[in-house]
Amino acid sequence: MGFLESFGGFSYANFRGVGLYILRLFPGISAKLESAGKRIHPEAYASIVAGLTIISLIATGIGSVLIFLFTGNLLFSLLLFIVPGLVLMMGVLYPYGEASSVSSVLESEVPYAATYLAVMATGGIAPYTSLSRIAKGELMPNIAKAARNAEIAVKTGGIDPVSALENMAKGIPSKDYRDLIMGYASTLRSGGDVVHFLIRKTEQIFQSRMGKMRIIGERMGMLMEAYAAITMMLSLVVYIVYIVSRAMPTEFMTLPSEQFVIFAYLVMPLLSLVFLYLADITQPKYPMTDTRPYKVFYLTIPFAFIVLMLFAAPFFLDVLRFIPPFDLTSQAIVELRKMMGLVQGYESSIALSIFFMVLFAPG
Repeated sequence: MGFLESFGGFSYANFRGVGLYILRLFPGISAKLESAGKRIHPEAYASIVAGLTIISLIATGIGSVLIFLFTGNLLFSLLLFIVPGLVLMMGVLYPYGEASSVSSVLESEVPYAATYLAVMATGGIAPYTSLSRIAKGELMPNIAKAARNAEIAVKTGGIDPVSALENMAKGIPSKDYRDLIMGYASTLRSGGDVVHFLIRKTEQIFQSRMGKMRIIGERMGMLMEAYAAITMMLSLVVYIVYIVSRAMPTEFMTLPSEQFVIFAYLVMPLLSLVFLYLADITQPKYPMTDTRPYKVFYLTIPFAFIVLMLFAAPFFLDVLRFIPPFDLTSQAIVELRKMMGLVQGYESSIALSIFFMVLFAPG
């Protein structure tokens, strides 16, 4: 039994009540898990989300108390409580994102699958036989997975092929593919021309696909324009306000360094991540994904955050600079700044640069 199964059992045993409450608040989780092809019971998944949220809440509470005791800064202590909310939000949105991703990938495979079915049908080969051949290949993995489910239903459940294809199409989160299979079944049962239907439907799918690609291009252009306007103008305004408030401080116009650091190193990167995510979910997906860079990135995250805590944190929390081993790491950054010939004040920027270099080293 792996860690995920063990943690799932632990969460279901201890946080099932909170998980049921989450399911009542977000009833669409069950349908989205099924559409995404995730073989997990909705109550078990909701329990895992509840367990992660409660554990993160406990860890955040402990960290918040420690930060307040060391720094006396209530703002930083309260900011940590954003983490449990983010964990809950990510857990709730994950099935929706996966279902949308599966639907997008299927949409990219459907035109080619429809072409294959239509061409094979002109040679007298039934679509069920064609889908059985697709199930044995790797060119269209998502449709192949659905076709294998239909093949299993025929061979083990004794269902006729047409009914098996209909049942398969009902659980597929792709309107074009569902219309193709359901339309084929209806045409076959009504005695219509199956080959003509498949050819015409394939033409309609390609025309619809071209229209969608044009819409996606327009949306991407609008998204990039919005990103440039918001990030450039917002960062420029905040930077000017910060410089003016430091040069001519008044009680009506003051922007502390702590707030500027939060904006520069937390708010702006998060805003960029939001736009990157919106661009990712907008663009068309591809059937095959190379996950190797992501695996390497996940491996570097712990080392990067160790560097962040050891080398960057002492320059934002002065009390740490007198506590081992932070005194040694902060002094190393100071010596590096002197070697680079920079004046005092660049230490935090140097430390953050090292953090990002370690974090994004795989790229």
